[in-house]
Amino acid sequence: VEKLHEALLLLLDKDKQPQHVTITACDIRWLLYQCYYALCDYDSALTSLENISHKSRTVRFYMALGNLYKQQGIERSAVSCYKEVLKTHPLALEAIESLM
Repeated sequence: VEKLHEALLLLLDKDKQPQHVTITACDIRWLLYQCYYALCDYDSALTSLENISHKSRTVRFYMALGNLYKQQGIERSAVSCYKEVLKTHPLALEAIESLM
């Protein structure tokens, strides 16, 4: 995982990216989140998602972030994430159920 982490962070360095690669920082942070989550390293998974700027966050990010907050017992932040999902997708059943 350390080597994967280092390789992904190198992709963030725009000077070292090939011209034809269009990987964004959000893409890399999402991949890091998935790796950390699969390894049950929930603190690192949470950090990966928290480092994504608010304007770049999508419904997918807010759901994952909300689920991690809920899992960590950070209820207020989890509720805020689920509410963000419902702003754009008012019938998102998973978000509604998570708020109950």
